[in-house]
Formats: sequence, structure tokens, C-alpha cells
Amino acid sequence: MKNKKKLKEVNITEDYSKEVLAKRKALQPQLMEERKKDPNNGNELTTSFKDSIEKDTPTQSKYEKFINILQIATKKDNPKSNKICSEETKQLLQKRKELIQIKENKINRCEIAEISKKINESIRKDKKQKRQNTLKKHIEKTGGIKKATKELNPKKDWLLKVKTKDGNCTYKRQEILKIATDYYQNLYQSKNLKKEIAERNITDIEQIPKILKEETIRAIHTQK
Repeated sequence: MKNKKKLKEVNITEDYSKEVLAKRKALQPQLMEERKKDPNNGNELTTSFKDSIEKDTPTQSKYEKFINILQIATKKDNPKSNKICSEETKQLLQKRKELIQIKENKINRCEIAEISKKINESIRKDKKQKRQNTLKKHIEKTGGIKKATKELNPKKDWLLKVKTKDGNCTYKRQEILKIATDYYQNLYQSKNLKKEIAERNITDIEQIPKILKEETIRAIHTQK
């Protein structure tokens, strides 16, 4: 390929916002430098395991150390282990809990209401910060936001609408649940089960011809 060098300089535009693309472009040199500095990335677990055991160590001890190393390594990069609430939010929650345990009075109720407002504001800030940190982490690591979006929204969307028997669409959850329940009840409940079994038995009996006397005599002679 004659234009191989030129292809490396081409930036492919994707269906992202301008801010995300600009951030990716700005972080690309930093990402390349980190990869160059750490060519053996991914071998930390093997090295740690080799250093933590000796040749004469019993098998059970090796197994326990190996499990411990795996658990520590999993917790390091597990996104679900990262808590959203900051220390400030935790302190406010603890303070509200203590006030609720005290005998209620007018002053306490006012303080609890005020702290609850602060907690809501603090949680909103924490969620915003969590979102920014997650996007930044995945942009620096992979250059994209697909995994970040999946991490930030792990839940599946609720079924938005369903067609009824008359062809109209319903958006109400209770009606959707009823339609789904009725559908599976009709699917797994056969109303004509006994009739079908009787018809099959009659068909099977009619298809089997009667045993003739000559056939019985011939079978007896062949057994001698």
C-alpha cells in the first residue's frame, strides 16, 4: 500500500458529540505514551503470584494465596465496586440517621428536612462526578464511550408498549402485564388436551390390524 503512512494520520469521525471527539483527540497522545511505557501490561497478576509462593509451600497454601490475589485483582478494576456516594454524602446520611433516632420534635423535623435537601444535592453532584470519571476512564483506555455507556446504564429498558387484541397499543404497565400473563396462560394451557388424546388413541387402534389365527399357528410352528 503506497498510502499506508497517510492512513495513520486519518481521523475517522464517528457518531459522537463534538465534545467527546475533541476529548478523545486530546487524550490520544497520552494514551499512546502510557502504552509505550508499560509494554508488559497485564502480567502483574502472574508476577505477583510467582513472588508470593515458594517451591516447598503446601498445595493448600498456594491455592489460598492464589484465590486471595485473584480477589484483590478483581476488586481493583471492578466498576461495580466503585461507590457513587462521596464521604460528604455519607456523613450527611449518618447525621440524618442520628437525628431520626432521637425523639422527634419540631426542631429535629426542620433539621432533618434541611439535611435531606443537602443529601439530594450531594447525591446529584456525586452522580455527575461518577459519570464524568467513567467517561474519562473509558476514553483514556479505549478511545470510545460504548463501554462507558453500558457501565452507566446496566439496566434493561421496560417494554414501552404492547398491542391489544383489538389492534390498539397500550402504554400502561398494568395492562401490559395482564396481556403478557394472558398470552402465556393460553400458550401453556391446552383446552382440548383430553379430546386430542382420545382421538389419537382411536387412530392408533384403528391402524393396528387384528392378529389372524393362521398367523398364530405359523408363529408356533416356527418356534419348534
